[in-house]
Amino acid sequence: MDAATRAKRANIKKPTSMEDALMNRRRLQDMMEGAVLSDVQAACLLMEESGRPCGVRTLQHWLKGDASKVSNRCPDWAVLALEQGLKKRLPS
Repeated sequence: MDAATRAKRANIKKPTSMEDALMNRRRLQDMMEGAVLSDVQAACLLMEESGRPCGVRTLQHWLKGDASKVSNRCPDWAVLALEQGLKKRLPS
């Protein structure tokens, strides 16, 4: 079993790279601005869609924090959850 398969089976969280985190930050900001969402509204939507805890302070760290710190990197799941939530709430 290789490392990638082992990580999937163990459900190990893979840290987001700095480049991906910066791209995710831009996408998250664009979606929030486009839908005119406050930090509180976006955090609630992220929690509803992902089923994961996401506080307002966490979201603010992702948007304005230092991406060189792993804890401040915007994860892929957050962008996907916000996209899904906005698709459900906004008419096509």
